[in-house]
Amino acid sequence: MFLLLLGLSFTAPSFAQTAQSYRQRAIELARNKSWDQAIASYHKALDLEPNDSETHYNLALALKYKGDHSCVRRRNRKRVPV
Repeated sequence: MFLLLLGLSFTAPSFAQTAQSYRQRAIELARNKSWDQAIASYHKALDLEPNDSETHYNLALALKYKGDHSCVRRRNRKRVPV
């Protein structure tokens, strides 16, 4: 039982690190104007941390720069409260 609880206590930080790694990858891809890949990475980060307002903002920017303005408008309606 103790080992199970110990294992579970280490799971949460790995999710945060994974979300952070997806965000970092998305930023690198966006710098290279690889919009589709950056958008996919932002979505993966948001799957792990859905209330991260900075990732929502960066995703909206990537969508805007890609030229997907209709998707940006839909995302802005679903904004996360800060």
